[in-house]
Amino acid sequence: MPVTVVSSVQGRVVDAATKQPIAGATVMLGEIAENEALTNRDGSFEVPAVRRWQVVTLGGDRATRAYTLRARASGYDEWQRSWWEGDDRPQVIELVRRP
Repeated sequence: MPVTVVSSVQGRVVDAATKQPIAGATVMLGEIAENEALTNRDGSFEVPAVRRWQVVTLGGDRATRAYTLRARASGYDEWQRSWWEGDDRPQVIELVRRP
């Protein structure tokens, strides 16, 4: 049976060494400008619903797609990793300060 899924990415961006929030960091999912957000004063962000898609569950499994989740802020190295559709866990992104 097809199921419509709407997914967003949320979480916090922090300094890797101090664990302090980073305000004004850019978080981007994939290469589409609409899938971008700036962090708040507390480092929190939410990239709005990235897409609606239908999946067919077969024995509890469902097909998913990976996107590249990126974060950047002035004075820090850019960060990236894969994010899978439907992963609703809050993301904690730790940026490393440039020397």
